[in-house]
Amino acid sequence: EPPGLAAEALAALPGDGRLLVFHSAVIAYLDVPGRELFAALMRDLLTDPRVHWVSNERPRALPAVTATGPEPPPGRYVLGVDGHAVGHTHQHGRSLHWWG
Repeated sequence: EPPGLAAEALAALPGDGRLLVFHSAVIAYLDVPGRELFAALMRDLLTDPRVHWVSNERPRALPAVTATGPEPPPGRYVLGVDGHAVGHTHQHGRSLHWWG
Protein backbone atom coordinates (compact mmCIF):
# COMPACT_ATOMS: atom_id res chain seq x y z
CA GLU A 1 0.00 0.00 0.00
CA PRO A 2 1.30 3.51 -0.81
CA PRO A 3 1.39 4.84 2.78
CA GLY A 4 3.51 1.91 3.90
CA LEU A 5 5.80 2.16 0.88
CA ALA A 6 6.35 5.86 1.51
CA ALA A 7 7.12 5.28 5.19
CA GLU A 8 9.63 2.54 4.28
CA ALA A 9 11.28 4.74 1.65
CA LEU A 10 11.59 7.67 4.07
CA ALA A 11 13.08 5.43 6.76
CA ALA A 12 15.69 4.14 4.29
CA LEU A 13 16.85 7.58 3.12
CA PRO A 14 20.38 8.64 3.94
CA GLY A 15 20.69 11.82 6.01
CA ASP A 16 20.64 14.17 3.03
CA GLY A 17 18.39 12.01 0.83
CA ARG A 18 15.17 13.03 -0.87
CA LEU A 19 12.06 11.06 -1.78
CA LEU A 20 10.58 11.99 -5.14
CA VAL A 21 7.11 10.78 -6.05
CA PHE A 22 6.54 11.10 -9.81
CA HIS A 23 3.55 10.01 -11.86
CA SER A 24 2.18 10.80 -15.29
CA ALA A 25 -1.28 9.96 -16.62
CA VAL A 26 -2.06 7.28 -14.04
CA ILE A 27 -4.19 8.91 -11.33
CA ALA A 28 -7.17 9.07 -13.70
CA TYR A 29 -7.35 5.28 -13.46
CA LEU A 30 -8.30 5.54 -9.79
CA ASP A 31 -11.91 6.17 -8.82
CA VAL A 32 -12.68 9.57 -7.29
CA PRO A 33 -12.32 8.39 -3.67
CA GLY A 34 -8.96 6.80 -4.61
CA ARG A 35 -7.78 10.05 -6.18
CA GLU A 36 -8.79 11.98 -3.09
CA LEU A 37 -7.02 9.48 -0.84
CA PHE A 38 -3.86 9.71 -2.96
CA ALA A 39 -3.91 13.54 -2.92
CA ALA A 40 -4.37 13.51 0.87
CA LEU A 41 -1.44 11.09 1.23
CA MET A 42 0.74 13.37 -0.87
CA ARG A 43 -0.25 16.48 1.12
CA ASP A 44 0.65 14.61 4.30
CA LEU A 45 4.00 13.45 2.87
CA LEU A 46 4.84 17.00 1.77
CA THR A 47 4.99 18.05 5.43
CA ASP A 48 8.39 16.31 5.42
CA PRO A 49 10.93 18.62 3.71
CA ARG A 50 12.70 15.58 2.21
CA VAL A 51 9.66 14.77 0.04
CA HIS A 52 8.90 16.21 -3.39
CA TRP A 53 5.97 15.44 -5.67
CA VAL A 54 5.91 15.82 -9.46
CA SER A 55 2.61 15.08 -11.17
CA ASN A 56 1.53 15.25 -14.79
CA GLU A 57 -2.17 14.50 -15.02
CA ARG A 58 -5.44 15.40 -16.71
CA PRO A 59 -6.97 18.50 -15.12
CA ARG A 60 -9.82 16.55 -13.47
CA ALA A 61 -7.52 13.88 -12.03
CA LEU A 62 -6.07 16.19 -9.35
CA PRO A 63 -8.45 19.17 -9.17
CA ALA A 64 -6.69 20.74 -6.18
CA VAL A 65 -3.44 20.92 -8.17
CA THR A 66 -5.23 22.18 -11.27
CA ALA A 67 -6.90 24.96 -9.25
CA THR A 68 -3.53 26.48 -8.35
CA GLY A 69 -2.78 27.55 -11.94
CA PRO A 70 -4.42 28.99 -15.01
CA GLU A 71 -7.06 26.99 -16.84
CA PRO A 72 -5.34 24.47 -19.11
CA PRO A 73 -6.04 24.60 -22.83
CA PRO A 74 -8.22 21.76 -24.15
CA GLY A 75 -6.39 18.45 -24.27
CA ARG A 76 -3.48 19.61 -22.08
CA TYR A 77 -2.31 18.07 -18.85
CA VAL A 78 -1.32 19.91 -15.68
CA LEU A 79 2.28 19.64 -14.51
CA GLY A 80 2.46 19.99 -10.75
CA VAL A 81 5.39 20.32 -8.37
CA ASP A 82 4.70 19.77 -4.68
CA GLY A 83 0.97 20.18 -5.26
CA HIS A 84 1.17 23.43 -7.26
CA ALA A 85 0.58 23.74 -10.99
CA VAL A 86 3.69 25.00 -12.80
CA GLY A 87 2.85 24.29 -16.43
CA HIS A 88 0.71 22.61 -19.05
CA THR A 89 1.93 19.67 -21.08
CA HIS A 90 1.01 17.62 -24.10
CA GLN A 91 -0.12 14.24 -22.87
CA HIS A 92 2.77 12.45 -24.59
CA GLY A 93 5.45 15.02 -23.77
CA ARG A 94 5.54 16.78 -27.13
CA SER A 95 5.32 20.20 -25.50
CA LEU A 96 5.53 21.99 -22.19
CA HIS A 97 4.37 25.49 -21.35
CA TRP A 98 5.83 26.85 -18.08
CA TRP A 99 4.64 29.97 -16.32
CA GLY A 100 5.67 32.12 -13.35
